[in-house]
Amino acid sequence: MLKLGIHPSRLLCAQEAVAMVKPILDSEQAAKRLLLEASQRGSADNITCVVVRFLEQSNGLGRTANDQTS
Repeated sequence: MLKLGIHPSRLLCAQEAVAMVKPILDSEQAAKRLLLEASQRGSADNITCVVVRFLEQSNGLGRTANDQTS
């Protein structure tokens, strides 16, 4: 669980965080949205956010779903 905030009822799970920023195309804006949410949920300081975009779906074997097999 991704923990944003200090009180258990204010935690934000990873699925919520993804749903919150998935429609935001700009990674910096997505990070700012998560930082704002953390602040609103009671995190007072030391808030760090890293946004990672997965552009293609991988099959887990080092190839993307778009790669052709020979």
